[in-house]
Amino acid sequence: MESSRLVTFLSDFGAKSGYAAACELVIYRLTPAARVLNLSHDISPGDVSAGAWLLRRLLPWGPPATHLAVVDPGVGTTRRALCLVCSRGDHLVGPDNGLLVPAADALGGTTMAWALSHERIRELAGIDGDASHTFHGRDIFAPAVALLLQGELPGTLGDPIHPAELVHLEDTVSSTSSAALCAAVSEVDVFGNVQLSLEWSRAMCALHLPDDPSSYGTSRGAGDRTVSGPIPSGEVAIPASAWVQIRAHGGDYAARQVRTYAELEPGELGLLEDSWGCAALVMRGQRAADMLQLSLHDHVELSNLPRPGNPVPTPYRAPHGPHEAK
Repeated sequence: MESSRLVTFLSDFGAKSGYAAACELVIYRLTPAARVLNLSHDISPGDVSAGAWLLRRLLPWGPPATHLAVVDPGVGTTRRALCLVCSRGDHLVGPDNGLLVPAADALGGTTMAWALSHERIRELAGIDGDASHTFHGRDIFAPAVALLLQGELPGTLGDPIHPAELVHLEDTVSSTSSAALCAAVSEVDVFGNVQLSLEWSRAMCALHLPDDPSSYGTSRGAGDRTVSGPIPSGEVAIPASAWVQIRAHGGDYAARQVRTYAELEPGELGLLEDSWGCAALVMRGQRAADMLQLSLHDHVELSNLPRPGNPVPTPYRAPHGPHEAK
């Protein structure tokens, strides 16, 4: 598959509707040599951040190509239609609502940005009539992709804009203290793993996690006693440094930093670097999302638990159990 003819396609159209197929048919009619790779059409309707997160994760794994992304709750309004050119050579086509920017950053950054002209695109593509107010994927974005594959330069399809003018999504990671972070759930996968919008390198630095968690053993308490899952209200032995407190829906949980699922005991909550380079909450053979009662876009607070040798005046006390009133 020639990368110059490759189009990746992501949307919230759903696998059972004909919307994605209509966009593909337009591309193939205008550029029969195109090759469309469907990344996903199962983004929740209008969930721009979920679409942006998946694009950011997937696109760097493929060759330079033209990428079509349509998660567009603002279709028909004054929001701009975009073509972004990345330093790696990719073109990203879609709405100016934050959907494209994270992927562009992952592809080396946006070198040029263009606000697409509906009229110019339809004239160059030989399409009569006006574009629909509710289906720019078919009527604007797909023809733009086809024209780019034919060799049209982005400058013939629209007007240049400065990359700084692009709409950006709000950062979903924030620092709540010197050793605590708040992150959003970016995905709950089919195994119930809770993937967070938190890069592992940032988690390592902010939470003072060790490079080799196995050097701290598996016990959070004294002797060989292992305490995992929800932190009970009341006195708890001082944790080892490879443990992190997780606060979700007002409940406090202890998660042990590991590298693989197999290192966890049954019923034990773990924190690891996932295959995308981000922090994830996991369990061995069980669904961490169910235990923590977490779903997409929920927020989780992660904080450092005291290390051996740190000045800790009293044993660690969890402020709330998961089912206790505040």
